[in-house]
Amino acid sequence: TWTAEQLAGIAGACADGRHEVVGIVIAGTVRGVAAPSPAHPGDHAAEALAVRGGAKGGSA
Repeated sequence: TWTAEQLAGIAGACADGRHEVVGIVIAGTVRGVAAPSPAHPGDHAAEALAVRGGAKGGSA
């Protein structure tokens, strides 16, 4: 795993090299679940976010 300090160091190195950090992915272990039936789609539908164009953000 990476610490916040290590990730900040990588972002700083990218900035020094005139590269733009455009995103970050944080992933963890996911347990499988049974698929819902078509009659009951359930409340656990996957959420998605799409951003068009040059999205820029700050530190999290």
